[in-house]
Amino acid sequence: MNDYLIFNEGTFEGNKISEYSFAVDGNLILDNDVISPLYYAPEYLEIKNQLNKLKRKVKLDDVAEKIAVGTKIKNKDNSSESSIPLIKTKNIIDGKISEDNLLFIKKNNPRIHLWPPGTLLISRIGKKNKILTLPSKFPEYAIDSNLIGIKLKDTILPEYVASFLNSEYGKIQLNAIKITGVIPHIITSHLKNVIIPFYSIEVQQKILDLKDKNGDKIFLEEVE
Repeated sequence: MNDYLIFNEGTFEGNKISEYSFAVDGNLILDNDVISPLYYAPEYLEIKNQLNKLKRKVKLDDVAEKIAVGTKIKNKDNSSESSIPLIKTKNIIDGKISEDNLLFIKKNNPRIHLWPPGTLLISRIGKKNKILTLPSKFPEYAIDSNLIGIKLKDTILPEYVASFLNSEYGKIQLNAIKITGVIPHIITSHLKNVIIPFYSIEVQQKILDLKDKNGDKIFLEEVE
């Protein structure tokens, strides 16, 4: 007889997980390697089913050249000659970089990976998802270990991915893969499996242009 894990009615990010309790086969949890209650909640499964029915879709890992956690920065990384901006979660406000208290670090440090403009950043720690596309103000950036950097392939617009992840379809996927605990967090192996509707660059741009008028549902519509 299989072991079952019962998730009771509760809260997640201030929203109800479900109007009722539900049981999940323990083997299913082992197969998915995800313990978050929202991953097995009916609301998430319905969204996942809608995404899986899309004719054109990819996993985030399919359109990424690199997905990696940022670097743990040490005090010695800062100096009077520092020239590389260090992005922390506190610097991301409303999808933009706040330069208040922006730190800079030394460039020639092999321990620190540098990211180009257009890199997608996602907060790794905490309940609130912070998502940002690095602007072109600086030629290179460093990110701290509370952020995940995603360098995307040329077949997909960073702004399109950021907009999708900020939609209801993206948010529920990010919340569903968070490992719950005192401090909820995302690991890259789960992030790689997030489903994204995939179209040509021209259609991606058209969706971005129509999103304000049509809302999040535009991502699941057949746009030509």
